[in-house]
Amino acid sequence: ETNGRLGPFYHIQYFGDAPERGYIFEKNMVSFTGENQYLELSQSSKAAASCSVRSKRTPTIPRKLQAQWNMGIIQANEALSMTPEKRIENFVFFYDDDGPHLNPRILEKLKPDQSNVMMLESKHSPDLLSLLKFTTSAPCVKAEPAVPQKKDGSKDVQ
Repeated sequence: ETNGRLGPFYHIQYFGDAPERGYIFEKNMVSFTGENQYLELSQSSKAAASCSVRSKRTPTIPRKLQAQWNMGIIQANEALSMTPEKRIENFVFFYDDDGPHLNPRILEKLKPDQSNVMMLESKHSPDLLSLLKFTTSAPCVKAEPAVPQKKDGSKDVQ
């Protein structure tokens, strides 16, 4: 949908362990290029906001959001090399009577094997490992996937 003053906005699905969707204005969208991009964007926006004092502090993610953030980064890195069609196939939420669920196929693919556990523990919080173990052990529920759409009803693939 287009708002004359703010421009078009899109219905999106967030990466992470919680099935979340929302709307975002096109001008606020940034193509994901990698995990370090957050630091770069954070530093550049702080520099633009306050030219007089430059803080060299590294931006942090709140502790209660760390596991979800880490899962989102893992999923975004996985999706980076996929076509839009493959992203939909792998990352779209499944809906049933209990609500939205993460795609069991991608959860199984992202489940750490023993050789990767040490790497994940050193790079990501331990909460992420327990999250991956918990979500991948849940029973599979077959449901129909939803297709991302713009607010006006047309399909949107990102």
